[in-house]
Amino acid sequence: MAVNHLGIDAGQLEGATLALLPGDPGRVDLIAATLDDPTALASEREFTTWRARTSGRPVVVTSTGIGGPSLSIAVEELAQLGVRTFVRVGTTGAIQRGIAPGDVVISTGAVRLDGASRHFAPPEYPAVADFGVAGALIEGAAANDIRFHLGITASSDTFYPGQERRDTYRGYVLPGLDGSLAMWRALGVLNYEMEAATLFVMASTMGLRAGAVSGVILNRAETESLADGAVAVAEQNAVLVATSAAGLLVEL
Repeated sequence: MAVNHLGIDAGQLEGATLALLPGDPGRVDLIAATLDDPTALASEREFTTWRARTSGRPVVVTSTGIGGPSLSIAVEELAQLGVRTFVRVGTTGAIQRGIAPGDVVISTGAVRLDGASRHFAPPEYPAVADFGVAGALIEGAAANDIRFHLGITASSDTFYPGQERRDTYRGYVLPGLDGSLAMWRALGVLNYEMEAATLFVMASTMGLRAGAVSGVILNRAETESLADGAVAVAEQNAVLVATSAAGLLVEL
């Protein structure tokens, strides 16, 4: 029987226990094509799923949409189907100087600026990556000669006010968010994105493994403007790191 939202069943996964999770449905076939034997399985709402292989073993690639709530649905339903290891493959804006577009961030943990993770554990519970998954991502970056940065990510529920962006219709952020970017930078946070905290808390509380790699599309310490081609390079590098790591993780 197919799960409620992804529109796939266990038989279609052919025993896959590893999932690569981009946010963008349009990135799913790009990731699957980097692996062997890519096969489209289903497309329902924001959830597009393909199956592929690495080292002869099946891997699932499922898009999660934007943010923790939709990611939580994908992780829950993939876990019901037998997946035990999850790797987020995303893009990000860096906030520390010295992180260049095209680099990748491998998250060791995440600041829980989301709401979805609180449905799995109270705020005091840490959002941390699995050590083995993070290690495989480091090896994946090294194998592809891709510059990486290892550290803490801030996962915000919103793209604009939660990340203190002021290029908005209203041009206003709440007093509690005013100065937050500078605060996280001072505390050593590397980047903003929107899903890692939910993924890490879910995985830890459910006895699963999770990691996250994000391609840097810009550095907000230097500019708020995207350079031509920056997104494509960031996506490609994050995908190369993740798919190389997948070859190691399916052996564990």
